[in-house]
Amino acid sequence: MPFVAPYLISLCDAAGKSRFSFGVATRLDTQDPTFNIEATKLISSIVTFSPAQESVAIEFLQKFQKIPGIRHLGNIPPTPH
Repeated sequence: MPFVAPYLISLCDAAGKSRFSFGVATRLDTQDPTFNIEATKLISSIVTFSPAQESVAIEFLQKFQKIPGIRHLGNIPPTPH
């Protein structure tokens, strides 16, 4: 299934361009986060620079399926022919 990572990266890019937000990523281990970044940028970067892009992308999409507001975005698209 070598098409999930490009799908997720494109999804994040499109969300960023349309100003749709997945929320803000912060450090969870502290009361005073050292960074706040748009989650779409963080997800895209993690997938882009991961040595296991497909596995990481699938993990993110599976998590999306559990979030009511963006559940439909986690549905993996059909394989292009």
